[in-house]
Amino acid sequence: MRRVLVVGLFVAVSLLGVSFAECPSADISGNCFVDLEDFATLSAAWLSDDSGSPNWNPACDISDPSDGVIDELDLAVLAADHVSKLLLG
Repeated sequence: MRRVLVVGLFVAVSLLGVSFAECPSADISGNCFVDLEDFATLSAAWLSDDSGSPNWNPACDISDPSDGVIDELDLAVLAADHVSKLLLG
C-alpha cells in the first residue's frame, strides 16, 4: 500500500510539473513549441508597428522589452528559442 501511495504521489507531482511548465517566449502560436508556424506568423507581421499597420500582430512583438515594431530583435528571440530547443532537446 505504501509503495502505491509513493508511486501515485510521484506521478501526481510529475504531471503537475509538466502542466505548469512555461512555453518559450517565442511561441507565438501557443502550442509550446517554436516552429515554422511561429516563423510564418512573425513573417506575416514583418516590419509592422503598433501605429496602425494593417499586418500588426502584438503577439509577434517578443523582443525584450517590447518596442512596438516587428523586426530583427523579434526574429533574434525566435531564432534563439528555436535553437535552444534543438540543442537542449
